[in-house]
Amino acid sequence: MRGKGVLASPVLWVGLFFAMLLLRMDLLKPVLHRAFPRIEPIIYGRGSFLTLFLSHLGLVAAASLAATFVGVSLAIFVTRPGGTSGRWSTRSPR
Repeated sequence: MRGKGVLASPVLWVGLFFAMLLLRMDLLKPVLHRAFPRIEPIIYGRGSFLTLFLSHLGLVAAASLAATFVGVSLAIFVTRPGGTSGRWSTRSPR
């Protein structure tokens, strides 16, 4: 990206497009209605897409945190003297 400037970055344009989708999804209603004519209502009306996105982000963060906690806890357990019975699961088959 040397010499092209910030505006040539695809990350910037994808980020702006994503922000536009989150904040102004109602502008796409005619396009979506044309693409999916039999679906009514075409846009989810019970909450904003920003609220849905933040809810999804929180759920993914909680699940990732729980999985990390379980994985690190098990890794610590099997490397301690009390966890020698579980070490068979950490060795690769030969």
